[in-house]
Amino acid sequence: MSVADPSEITTRRALPADAALLAELGASTFSETFAADNTPENLARYLAESFGEEIQRAELEDPDVSVFFAERDGEVVGVTTSPTDPTVTVRCWVT
Repeated sequence: MSVADPSEITTRRALPADAALLAELGASTFSETFAADNTPENLARYLAESFGEEIQRAELEDPDVSVFFAERDGEVVGVTTSPTDPTVTVRCWVT
């Protein structure tokens, strides 16, 4: 496996208009990571409660949360969420 040149990756701040994309990426990444450890019903419930488009839009509109996409050739290859509140978990997903 070859490692891509990191200069090919760009970052941009996610906007409220990216809510559907963020919801899709969060749900798919979580599913890939944890589906084997959950029942389909539990997984579906968690995804609906945690990664819905409106939930993500609210996060993107929250001034205390910064969400950034890493992109390569126009495709999102990573996401990082950095809340200003130190008691909130920082998330980082790589697709």
